[in-house]
Amino acid sequence: MRIAKALLATLIVSLATPAFADQANMDKAINAAFKSYHDGGIEGMYQDARLCTTGVDFASRTESPAKRAEYCGAFEYTGFLILDAYDKLKDAGYFQAVGVLHRVGVNLERAGTINSPQQLNEYLVSHFGYVRAKVLARLPVPSTSATVCGHDCASRSAKQ
Repeated sequence: MRIAKALLATLIVSLATPAFADQANMDKAINAAFKSYHDGGIEGMYQDARLCTTGVDFASRTESPAKRAEYCGAFEYTGFLILDAYDKLKDAGYFQAVGVLHRVGVNLERAGTINSPQQLNEYLVSHFGYVRAKVLARLPVPSTSATVCGHDCASRSAKQ
């Protein structure tokens, strides 16, 4: 019985955690977002995020649209978390939670990564949970409302 429970727990964790390659891609996005914010502030991060999201080539034969959409989503969510931690979300409309979730959902759908609200929720819970943990560990101040997509992504994305 213990072995079955251990195997079940391992399976659940492995399904809820993004693959290692996904983690490396998201780590690059997290690092890029922090650098963008430190180098250019809100405006610099906005420009980089906008170029990233609008620059996803969904017909590319050389670059995976799914990986690029994942990278851009992690970049934007990192931006949200950084600005939330520093209480600057009110000054950055582009990084409001609803906008970030909408753009990420659209790009993931266009890239063929997801095709239903349930798949979007599963993706966001695992991937954004990973991003959230990494970002919050790097922030010097506690974030007040950085629970977006901690557990409630489906209801947020369904309102779109």
